[in-house]
Amino acid sequence: MNTSDVVVFFSRGRAGEPFIKEGSPVLFSRQDGRILKIPSRYLKYRYVDSGRSRSPNTWRVVAYVLASWWDYLSSREILWDQAIRQDIVDFRDFFESRRNPNTGNFYSSSTISSKLIVILDFYYFYYIKGEYKGSICVEIDAGSIKKPNRKNYHKFLSQDLIPKSRKSVDIKPYSFEDWKIFCEALDNNKLNYARDKLIFTVMVSMGLRVSELVKLSIHQFLPLQEVHENVNQFIEIFGKGQKKRLVAAPNWLINEICDYIFGDRRNIINKHGIKDHKFIFITNSDSNNPGNPISVRRIQEIHKNNCLAAGLYKSDRQQMEYGNEISNCKPRYRVHDLRHTYAVWTYHIRTSLGDNEPWKWIQSQLGHSTLDTTINTYLKHVSILDRRSNFVDLRKVMGW
Repeated sequence: MNTSDVVVFFSRGRAGEPFIKEGSPVLFSRQDGRILKIPSRYLKYRYVDSGRSRSPNTWRVVAYVLASWWDYLSSREILWDQAIRQDIVDFRDFFESRRNPNTGNFYSSSTISSKLIVILDFYYFYYIKGEYKGSICVEIDAGSIKKPNRKNYHKFLSQDLIPKSRKSVDIKPYSFEDWKIFCEALDNNKLNYARDKLIFTVMVSMGLRVSELVKLSIHQFLPLQEVHENVNQFIEIFGKGQKKRLVAAPNWLINEICDYIFGDRRNIINKHGIKDHKFIFITNSDSNNPGNPISVRRIQEIHKNNCLAAGLYKSDRQQMEYGNEISNCKPRYRVHDLRHTYAVWTYHIRTSLGDNEPWKWIQSQLGHSTLDTTINTYLKHVSILDRRSNFVDLRKVMGW
C-alpha cells in the first residue's frame, strides 16, 4: 500500500547494522527516487529512536499518514513549510468524503482526528526545533512545552479541525404485525381517532419527520386534483434548514386529509370561533387550547401512549415484576421510527415491483443530500422484515 507520489519503505534490519531498527520507515519520492528527508527524519527521531512507541505497527501507521499528507501537498503543489491551517482543514474534509478502501465505510471521525494529530505533531516537532516558522503553529508557546508528547497537542486541535462525529443511526422500523396492533389501539381511542390515525398514516406513507408534519398547511393540499386514488401528487415540504423538496403523496391519502380538513378540523374551528392558523393538524376540543397547531411534543406523547396501550413496550414482564406502572415503561418504537418504517417498507415494495434502484426514490422522498446517506442509514436494516412477508398486504397498508 503506497500513495501515488510517495513510496513508504520499511527496513528489514541487517546483521552488523545495530543502528537500523527493523521496521524503521523511510519515505521516498516515486518520481526521482530520492529520500524525503523531512518526514523521514521526523519518523526516526520522534518514533523509532525516541522510544515514544516501540511498536513497528505504530511506525507504519504514522508513516502512511505522513505519506498521504505529503502526497496531498504534492498534488496541490504546496511546499511542506508553506502549508497553512486551511490546508489541514481541506485535508480533513478530503478524508471525510472518502471511504476506507479496507472496510468500504466512510472514515470515522476518530480515525481522521488521529491523522490530524500526527500532522500537527509533525509541525510542532519542527517548530520547537526552530526549523519551521509557518502559521500552523502560531498559537503555541514553545517555551511552555519542554518535552512535547502526544498529550500536549490535543488542546491545540481547534474546533475548526476536529471532524464532526458520524452518529450511528438507531433504526427500528415497525414490523407489519406491530403496525396493525398499533392501529387497532388507535381504533379503541374513539375521541381523537380520526386525527391521530391520519397523523401517523401520513408519516408512514410519506416518510416525513414529525417537525415537517406539524408545518403542513391546508394550502399545500388544496385544490385537489381529480386523478386516480393511487396516483401520486407532489407536495412541497420544508425540511431541515428550511430546505425545500417535493414529496409524493398518493391521492387516497390526500382525499383523507381533505376529509379531515372539511370535517373534524372545520367543526373545531367553527365551534370555538378561533382564528384559523391554516396548519392542517390542530388540537381537539378536549384540549386546553382547542384549534391551535398541534406540537411535536404532543404528537410524541400520543405515539408513546398508544404504544403503551397496544402493549408495544420494552421489557414489559420485567417492568411489571418490579411493580412499575405501564406508563413508566419504555415504548418499543419512537415516533421518528415511522420515517424509518417508510424507508424500509418502500425499499421492499419497490424491489418486489422490479425497481433495481429503490434507494434513489427513497433518497428523494426523505430529502437526503447524498445517496450514500440513504444507503448507509438503511442498508443494514432492510432485512429486518421477513422476506416471506405478504408484500401485497404491505402494499395495501401503504396504499400502493
